Amino acid sequence: MNKIQQYGDLLENFSKLPKKEIVLPTYLEISGQPHFENVCSNILSFFFDTSQNHKFKDLLLKSLLDCVDESISAKFNLDTKNIYREFYANENKRIDLVIECNDLVITIENKIYHWLSNDLNLYEKSVLDKYEYKEKNVFIVLSLKKEDIRSSSFVNVTYDSFFSKLKQSLGYYFVNANNQYTTFLIDFIKSIENLTYMESIDKEYFKFLINNNDIIEELYSEKNKLNNSLISLVGKVMKLLPPSRDNRNMWLYQKTDIVNDFTFGDVVISLDTAFHLNKVSSVLWVRKKNNKGIYETLDDLQLIKEFSKFKKNRKSSWILYY
Repeated sequence: MNKIQQYGDLLENFSKLPKKEIVLPTYLEISGQPHFENVCSNILSFFFDTSQNHKFKDLLLKSLLDCVDESISAKFNLDTKNIYREFYANENKRIDLVIECNDLVITIENKIYHWLSNDLNLYEKSVLDKYEYKEKNVFIVLSLKKEDIRSSSFVNVTYDSFFSKLKQSLGYYFVNANNQYTTFLIDFIKSIENLTYMESIDKEYFKFLINNNDIIEELYSEKNKLNNSLISLVGKVMKLLPPSRDNRNMWLYQKTDIVNDFTFGDVVISLDTAFHLNKVSSVLWVRKKNNKGIYETLDDLQLIKEFSKFKKNRKSSWILYY
């Protein structure tokens, strides 16, 4: 396979990667907080609490428990008695959330980006030491991605699964729920989903770049060589053109733009021809020096008005060809 065909195959495979869509930032992301597990745990603590004024009742608790076993929410009353943040465990360890209901206790270790290195067996023992008398104890690792839990009674639930269950019933609660907290909840869900989405897309791009690193570096090197050849060619063309004289001043801008300035009193007409690897373009500028000695761009030159094929660009100049 020749190099050009190899480069072509690389670019074709790159074009097949999922495109990175523009994801609008949520309020939580704007505040710079979505990655902090403590912030997310605080938000979850509020919405899991059935006594709070969000009026979602036990919706979030039920949705989470249904990811573990749907029979739990069917059997137990999910009205919360106490919710503990940073529940003290043995050996000075802290558990993110422990939720106490009448006959049920739910223990949650929340993981966004940190590694799951916690001693889950220790957490389980600490909770059972206090709540062994309860009829049911449920232990959950709530995480952004799947976690490998090989021991203890903890069950892994991903945010994706949790939110999927939550959304199935969310619409039913909208009518009676507090509008302010509905907005907060949706923003929180979207913030976590943005993290999951971007992580998935980024992994594909990283994998592509790692697997094709050598040929990408080679292609980039060849592009630089071509660009240097173009700069050299423009320099040679510049030397072949007539030198500046009278009211015409010719000069080189950024090594690839040949500029001709024609001066008529306090008016300067500039013709900028730019040479790039993928295009050649020519732009016309018309400027006039004001009483402060500063040139201002003009846009009312009659010559330009008479040529409708000239396209005005965002810099108050006219594109002659592109």
